[in-house]
Amino acid sequence: MNTTTSPGNLFSRLLPGEAKAYAHQWFFTAACIHALLIIPLTILARYGYGPVILVMPTGHAFEMLFGLIPALIAGYLLGPMPARRLAWFMGFWLLARTADLTAPFTWSALIFNALFVTLLARQLLPRLWAAKKWRNRSLVPFN
Repeated sequence: MNTTTSPGNLFSRLLPGEAKAYAHQWFFTAACIHALLIIPLTILARYGYGPVILVMPTGHAFEMLFGLIPALIAGYLLGPMPARRLAWFMGFWLLARTADLTAPFTWSALIFNALFVTLLARQLLPRLWAAKKWRNRSLVPFN
């Protein structure tokens, strides 16, 4: 019997395609960790030891609008979905956060943010378009 596993098999065992994962567990945890890390990084940046983007008010606003808020929206609205798809969402969100802190306002940071927001909109908009209540339909653009 072969006891060695390839990376693909290990990934398949960790995130089987049929297994459901709950977005709130992943994204609320990620948002909490993000908030816990970003505050000390902001303070360190003001003294010259952290990411330069966090010194500027626009950097802080960008990190709130594209970092924390989309993670909370994803946690509230995505619901249960296949674990592999949720891993793609989380991967693009993490790549965007890393790119924003290491190389702010570069093409890579903007592309990763756009990919995450596009995936999120692609997943959520059909549900909101199908809404029957006016309070839910008012949230949908291009109704």
